[in-house]
Amino acid sequence: MLGLRDMEVDKMSKMIIKDKISMLRKGYPTVSDKYNVAGGILQAGSADVQFGELVAYGSQVGYYKAATSITDVAEIAGVVLATNVKLSGVWPDENQAGLVKPGEAFNLMLDGYIAIELDDSVETVTAPAVAAVATKTTDTDIVPGKKYYTRESNSDGIGYLNDGTYKYTLVEFPLKANLNDYYELSNPGSDATTDVVTPGKQAALILATGKFTTIDAVSAGTVVAMPGWYFTGLKEGRLAELEIRR
Repeated sequence: MLGLRDMEVDKMSKMIIKDKISMLRKGYPTVSDKYNVAGGILQAGSADVQFGELVAYGSQVGYYKAATSITDVAEIAGVVLATNVKLSGVWPDENQAGLVKPGEAFNLMLDGYIAIELDDSVETVTAPAVAAVATKTTDTDIVPGKKYYTRESNSDGIGYLNDGTYKYTLVEFPLKANLNDYYELSNPGSDATTDVVTPGKQAALILATGKFTTIDAVSAGTVVAMPGWYFTGLKEGRLAELEIRR
């Protein structure tokens, strides 16, 4: 049977784990004894690179550059590994401590498990569609800054700006003379979403930005699959655990 002190410790540990400590931190390995690294230097002329971001091969051996506007996944060298000992050269910090700047050395993760940030386009939640909720406006004059909508019959089903019977369109320049045709939305609704970051799903790269997405988004010339890079299914917010296999 737990004593009072044990109960308090147990309660505190649950509070810490649930409310305070994040499971994932961008750029940090998630399995401490299962990754390999190599040293590298960010070459002159490269943009700054954040911990947890991709780098491409540079103009000479051992030098790398920010992985933006690349044309082929083969240009990718790996992920910049976060470190706890890099100090900012700027005071106040202004988020500089998590950046690698040209001329600086860094650790390049070659393989292992690491937390990366997903592109904003990647859906990580499965949820049903929600219908829009609209009422006809009772305003007698245009209220500056207020959003007004028109509607038209639509059979696409409930979702964003759709209540299942009507689809609503935002009026860009509302006019007092048309107020009888305007509606207000108390809820714009939302489309159904499906979590695409599932265990074993292959990662993909958005060539223009160097951001991570999933293989579902592959599109010739713009998004390419990353051979040997797989999601484990572990997610937290916009962060996801990625396994790099070489």
